[in-house]
Amino acid sequence: MEHHTPTNKLPANSIEVVQTFERSEEVAQLILEASKSSEIVVGADCEGILRGRPLCLIQIYFDGCTYIFDLLEFNPFRGQLREVLESTTIIKVFHDFCEDAASLINHYGVKAERVFDTQIAHRVLANCLNPTKLTENNSISLNRLLKTHLELSNE
Repeated sequence: MEHHTPTNKLPANSIEVVQTFERSEEVAQLILEASKSSEIVVGADCEGILRGRPLCLIQIYFDGCTYIFDLLEFNPFRGQLREVLESTTIIKVFHDFCEDAASLINHYGVKAERVFDTQIAHRVLANCLNPTKLTENNSISLNRLLKTHLELSNE
């Protein structure tokens, strides 16, 4: 499979708040169509108010645009967004996915497949680079991870 070359006509780094089920279906279809002809990667993150409660929003970055799905307005997982997250042909990149995964499963019945968790990648790398300094908690914030491994700053 080839790698996907972005073709979205929206300006790079644009943000769209998706507030209707119909628009959610259009965005999910855009991602699913792209995955038919090439391997694609999407960035994703979920936000909630309290642990163990339903999520408030999910953000999906694809093809130069961040789509923010308002889960308080509608449930996009009744449609094709579920298919995007459960797809084995789309790579989903999350940071610290554990709580997000639990909420997706428990509240929406969504079991995300082919997830790359940057928090876990950091732990594996840290343990490989310094196996004598194993700790129970090698947690790292996304901002710290970007600065440490990619020399990027969010400031």
